[in-house]
Amino acid sequence: MQKIFRAFCLLLIIQISCLFSQTISYSLSNSVRLGRGLENYGEGGFVNQNSKKYFDYYSDGRLFYNNFNFGARFEYVDPPEYSLIKKGLTQRFVEFKDDQLSIRAGDSYMLFGRGLLLNLFENRMLAFNTALDGIKGSWHSKNLNLTVLYGKIDYADPLTVMSENPYKEKIKLGGGNFELLMFNNLTLGLSYINSLKENKNYIAFNNDESSKSELFESYLKFNFHALDFFINYAYKSTSLQTNNESIGNGFYSSISFSSEGFGLTFEYKNYNFDSIDPLKRLNQFRATRFLPFQNAPTCIKEHSFTLLTRNPHIIDFNDEVGFQLDAFYFLNSSTTLNLNFSMASRHNEYKFYPTQLKMEKINGADLIFPTLGNGYSPFWELYFEYEHFFATASNYFKAAFNRRVEILYDPVNVFNPSQPQRSTTFVFFLQYLLSNELNLKMSSESQWAYKYPYTEKAFTELLALQITYLQNYSTGLRIESTTSDYEPNEKKMWIVAELSYRFNSNNIITLMYGDERGGQICSTGLCRQVLPFSGLRISLLTNFN
Repeated sequence: MQKIFRAFCLLLIIQISCLFSQTISYSLSNSVRLGRGLENYGEGGFVNQNSKKYFDYYSDGRLFYNNFNFGARFEYVDPPEYSLIKKGLTQRFVEFKDDQLSIRAGDSYMLFGRGLLLNLFENRMLAFNTALDGIKGSWHSKNLNLTVLYGKIDYADPLTVMSENPYKEKIKLGGGNFELLMFNNLTLGLSYINSLKENKNYIAFNNDESSKSELFESYLKFNFHALDFFINYAYKSTSLQTNNESIGNGFYSSISFSSEGFGLTFEYKNYNFDSIDPLKRLNQFRATRFLPFQNAPTCIKEHSFTLLTRNPHIIDFNDEVGFQLDAFYFLNSSTTLNLNFSMASRHNEYKFYPTQLKMEKINGADLIFPTLGNGYSPFWELYFEYEHFFATASNYFKAAFNRRVEILYDPVNVFNPSQPQRSTTFVFFLQYLLSNELNLKMSSESQWAYKYPYTEKAFTELLALQITYLQNYSTGLRIESTTSDYEPNEKKMWIVAELSYRFNSNNIITLMYGDERGGQICSTGLCRQVLPFSGLRISLLTNFN
């Protein structure tokens, strides 16, 4: 059926292009990434080095005619940098849209509320993709929004895509979302999802496991002048083949106030979608977990500086309670202060009995506020930023301070159950337009970090310089050094040089050569390990309209 559908779409596009070549519009974007060098492998890249090469090409095309939109993606990824091997047409869709009605057949992404129930998206850097292959319909009016969907998701877990046996799930999905605007500033939302999931149990390969889940959510949005308020509750019920049932829920709320010169946002999360003991938690592919098509707010700050993104707190949507407070203040028209504080922990503490291989919950009820008790795997982070713009708007200076503390509690490790990770980081960034033709960017990141089980605090310094000429030519240098004695191959320094040329506003080629340290990277609560790499990387991005 897929081959017939693809052939039909391509034939239809060709026919329409021939008949309406003077009125049809299009867009085409291409991305080519390739690299060759050496990559460490093993836990943290400590085992050895392998020859590494990759070729990643994809092309997205769109055709527009009146209210119709046709799209397709072609990919050739072999060998991959970090993804599944792909060769051929991987996405296609046909869509009709007017002022009120939208109908789409094929691949699509969508979001209900804030993502507690449904958040379908793609992140190529993390090899994450939950595209729905099916039908989506939406109807909008002044006071009412209605969306229905039905289809399937072929999901590959990002942590396994480079293994010989990637973990995959086939998910059949159906449901809808209803939003009603009341009293001009109050919106009520209701959502429902029914899913049937089939997968090979990754822990016990001889056990095929399927599960059925039903998810409900309700939310309220309130807007009044400078005040925005949102509250969201979701409920999940999962039935297994063994007739067992797992119940979970999640709660999220935010309130923000913004006025001239000042803004404040407070977010609270209480995610209890699959709160279980640490032994059961070891099976990260269990059917009762937070499902791949869900992705809720993280309630922690998303950083852009390298050292702050390398070892972030990993969100556990199954079992985490916490909050985030973010405030900004304009000292004057040129200077802004930003303060962010976040805190999180698990709901319960457990005690392990080795002779019985048994876990026992210590406290009687789930926490509703995070705690700093070691047994709850607490996390907190403080971030302060100063930003100042000079007379020319393109010239600005930024300085930041970050303090991050996390205790990973492992009750199975009876000798050292509390495993601390602490870091203090200072960041300085300057962008300065030397002339109309020459632009300079400089940054310095300094971090003192302690990470269990190492006994000494390590210091890391990252210096980066980028010079852009005529907005077309750009060259950069990045130097990173550390005092840590526990790096792959006992390295102490990594140097990367970069050169890029922008043909125009939509087309750019970039070359990078040198040693990259690697580390953990995260986005929207999803994480993966980037292994150390030495060699050449080339990327080419083109866009045509």
